[in-house]
Amino acid sequence: MVNESNERYQIVWLHEEQVHGVIMQFGAYGSLIKYNKDGIEYQTYFDSDDFTILDEIGFLHIEEDLDGQDPLL
Repeated sequence: MVNESNERYQIVWLHEEQVHGVIMQFGAYGSLIKYNKDGIEYQTYFDSDDFTILDEIGFLHIEEDLDGQDPLL
């Protein structure tokens, strides 16, 4: 049995903070964004006008069930 999951992260530029961030919850008028500034991690809601989406990164995870067999053998 094979389980697949797909994760997508949208990378943003926060205009006021002048740092990059990642959207954790996307909303129509605002979004929850996680970012680091001066070594401190923040999660804050920003209005849609306060950031620009730069790119999207995706990861595909594939897990195989080997019925108890060690995959390294």
